[in-house]
Amino acid sequence: LCISMVLASVPEVLPVSITATLTIGVQQMSKRKTIVKQLSAIETLGATQIICTDKTGTLTTNEMTVVEIFANHKTYKNINIAPKELQKLYTIFALCNDTKIDGKHKGEYIGDPVEIALSKYLDKLGMSSIKMKEQYVRVGEIPFDSTRKMMSTIHDIDGECLMLTKGSLGALLEKSKQYLQNGKIVPITKAMKNKLFAQEKQMSKKSYKVLAFAYKPIGKKSSYDVEEEKDLIIVGIAGMIDPRKNGVQQAVKKCIEAKMKPIMITGDSLATGLAIAKEVGIATSDEEGVEGKVIDNLTDEELNSFVKKYTVFARVTPE
Repeated sequence: LCISMVLASVPEVLPVSITATLTIGVQQMSKRKTIVKQLSAIETLGATQIICTDKTGTLTTNEMTVVEIFANHKTYKNINIAPKELQKLYTIFALCNDTKIDGKHKGEYIGDPVEIALSKYLDKLGMSSIKMKEQYVRVGEIPFDSTRKMMSTIHDIDGECLMLTKGSLGALLEKSKQYLQNGKIVPITKAMKNKLFAQEKQMSKKSYKVLAFAYKPIGKKSSYDVEEEKDLIIVGIAGMIDPRKNGVQQAVKKCIEAKMKPIMITGDSLATGLAIAKEVGIATSDEEGVEGKVIDNLTDEELNSFVKKYTVFARVTPE
């Protein structure tokens, strides 16, 4: 709509001085290639004090790359060939994965960016997740949801039925009692848990998105449900880099200069959220972050004052 025409059509509503001012303002905005279709949008924007934003795909590019793996009590980086001791982990990368080849663009993957990153990582090692899926057919699945923070698929692999699971480290550790170390299954000790959490924190501080991977032998059934996700065997964790989008830092700076407070709300770990938030200017210290579970039991009154202290809310569910 041409704003000047709209204003001219309702002279009885607005004084001439206001009409002229708004018209001049709209003309100035149009010179900056900004078109306003509804005047109420200007009022809303002018009254905005807080902007809540997701992290992945909004502040970051959502184009992930696997850069670091922790398994067998050691860290793997810059891998050009597939170590035999990581075969079980690679199997989970490939099979607990819903990516497909794009029929229109040959050789390109379509699907979740995390799963695409896992598939591309295997490609670099000379392994094909697509061929592995064809070889080890999926016989069951328990889809991902943000409450469980994990997903599982079931496959017949060389005569053995296995559940393969990926998700957040905390969620998987709650369902696990054992750990795969150099091909041997050993009990998860408190020291081992602390080691895994320390590695996750170390990766997260580098702005990496971190996923954990596990499996377990399971009997063949006609269907599977979330009750089956227990007694898992942890295999390892992987860190993926997801670069921030160009221009985000400048956009955040402009918001702050305009007295608007940007807040990040993410399902990722607190360390990862804080690392990105500090990088783009949303946060300045670790004290500005909090995990969603902390606010779950607060009353509305408590929540109202509590949230004002923070700029990063991590491990938050949509609810």
